[in-house]
Amino acid sequence: MFNFLFPAQCILCHMPHNDPCKHVCEICLSDIDTFDFTHSANLLNRHNIRSLFKKLNFDSLWALSWYQSPVKEWLINLKFNNQLFYAQVLQAALKKNLVQAQLCHDWLSPDTAVIVPLHPFRLLKRGYNQVAQVWIPLLNIELLTTVTRTKWTRPQSKLSKQERNQNLKEAFDCIGNIENKIVVIIDDIITTGTTVNQLAQVLKKKGAKQVHVWVTCITPFKSFQ
Repeated sequence: MFNFLFPAQCILCHMPHNDPCKHVCEICLSDIDTFDFTHSANLLNRHNIRSLFKKLNFDSLWALSWYQSPVKEWLINLKFNNQLFYAQVLQAALKKNLVQAQLCHDWLSPDTAVIVPLHPFRLLKRGYNQVAQVWIPLLNIELLTTVTRTKWTRPQSKLSKQERNQNLKEAFDCIGNIENKIVVIIDDIITTGTTVNQLAQVLKKKGAKQVHVWVTCITPFKSFQ
């Protein structure tokens, strides 16, 4: 009766639909401008994306889309306002595009996943890790929890490229056994690649066979290069 009187509405087109557990309708979900993975699951094979990064310590990159509307607003509202229904919307979009990527000839299934950790003080202050909120329900592989952030760092978004490198120097540690494993690093946004590069370097020094990166969005800021 409640669903009949107050039907669920899509957050994009505001049209009612029959599934109260969904916050975006299938039509709007299909209309989101995402990367196409018909030919390759690795975005580093595309020159316009590979050229964004001068240094690469990781072997492949997967992302849902550029950092643009509506995904941009979903991430912001989840990260800073903890509006959890945006996590469910992002999960629906990510799941759909991951399925497409997994059909590609060059898809490699990882052995374990690492969600970029927050410093304990920042996690305590915020109360949650928004990346974990989105991604953990999507993963069907082991989650490596022995990767830690050992250094308090300033927010990367406020720093230059040079400052980002210095800010994250020796910021991560891994005490788990990842010898000869394929590891995937998961984050929400990649801009210069500094964070995932630093973490990938640590993982490879610990014996990881390959390190891949999955993110929700890519920010094409050439000005950082």
